[in-house]
Amino acid sequence: MKIPTVKWAWYLDPRNIDPPYKRLCLRISYAGSRYFQRFDPTIKVTDEQWELLSKLRQGQNITKKMLNDALYTQEQLNELQGIVAAHERRLEGVLRRLSEYKSYTIEDVKHEFSVYVPVTEQTLNVRSLFESYLAERISKRKTKEFYMSACNHICKFYVEISGRHESAFRITDVTESFLRQYSSLGLSSVVAYKRHLRTIYNYARAKGLISQDKLSPFRGNVGKMESKNIALSTAQMAVLFGGSGYTPKQQMAVDFLHIAYWLNGANFADIANLKRENIDNNHIVFSRLKTKGRSRIEIRVKLTKALKELIKKYENKDKSKGAYLFPFLIDCPTDEESISKKIDAEKHLIMHALAKVKTKLGLTELNFNVIRHTFATQTYYSTNHDLYGVCKALGHNDIRTTQNYLDSIVIDGTEEPITKAKEELLNQFIKE
Repeated sequence: MKIPTVKWAWYLDPRNIDPPYKRLCLRISYAGSRYFQRFDPTIKVTDEQWELLSKLRQGQNITKKMLNDALYTQEQLNELQGIVAAHERRLEGVLRRLSEYKSYTIEDVKHEFSVYVPVTEQTLNVRSLFESYLAERISKRKTKEFYMSACNHICKFYVEISGRHESAFRITDVTESFLRQYSSLGLSSVVAYKRHLRTIYNYARAKGLISQDKLSPFRGNVGKMESKNIALSTAQMAVLFGGSGYTPKQQMAVDFLHIAYWLNGANFADIANLKRENIDNNHIVFSRLKTKGRSRIEIRVKLTKALKELIKKYENKDKSKGAYLFPFLIDCPTDEESISKKIDAEKHLIMHALAKVKTKLGLTELNFNVIRHTFATQTYYSTNHDLYGVCKALGHNDIRTTQNYLDSIVIDGTEEPITKAKEELLNQFIKE
């Protein structure tokens, strides 16, 4: 049976919301009558942000400038799109059910749309919700891994503070108090994990598992913890790269951090994918893999004496032009998934060794991101605050990205933002 003609339209309601924000609402029209559904007051947007969503749903390209002008992020826009799409699917399901009857009224639509999905312990279970969300919404393997890392960490935290089994952890247990406790862990990863948890919470709400009238525990950024990106001080860099007593595996891991530093803070995937053809007239030329699908900036790095020696120490024996510079991907299948898995496996071994080095040197963090942050800070100050130069060196497309990036960095062992750091953290350790 054909689904009856029911019209609906989204709009923004300014009532009971602080300007310039407005509340997300849905107007449903049928047989000359209307029903207005007002959603969670924590789901609020500006007119400019709503216009961005409209353009996205029309297939238009959303630029960074458009996002910046609307004071919005791509993540927030994607989250809003998911909420809107979820409610539309829910309404379509309601209409399919009602189409089985000869006639119905707008009140029937209202009733069906407002009732909750039958709730069970399983449907409310946090891990089950993570798994359901990933199955429905996420196709990329890497993104799924990020979400499951968040799920594992959050569930483990619940078990530790409650003393109960993980199976008892329901989405309704995610309260303001829970979020404050979780934020107090003080880990940089907590910020990202909370974003994933918020997505799952909104997903459960869209499914009708949480009352629309229930205030979100995420409102007002409850338990918000400012993300801090760690950089090493000059003294720490000197100890790290000039240290002794490393095992062979630890020395290799440290050496590749050193290579990453020389390559403008490249990540491990950038390094593993380098080929002989990336060497050009005493330079290494490459684009960061992370910028795939966006405007990619070419990074050109001089082959210094120190970098040449490090390359010679670990280079692939195959010297042909198309060969990999380092042996990580030798004999690896050429499909994207196989390469990604091999890089992850090789990086895991390096990170395992770096964990031992970190403990030995008493560092807070030690990984490729830390080295990238260190390169950024030292370059910024050694070039007399040349923000454009740092932007280009890092491969950023927007100088504002670089400024925000620098502002988020702290020197290990301090709480002082890099924008206030002393210039004495300059070039004491790097010498040709």
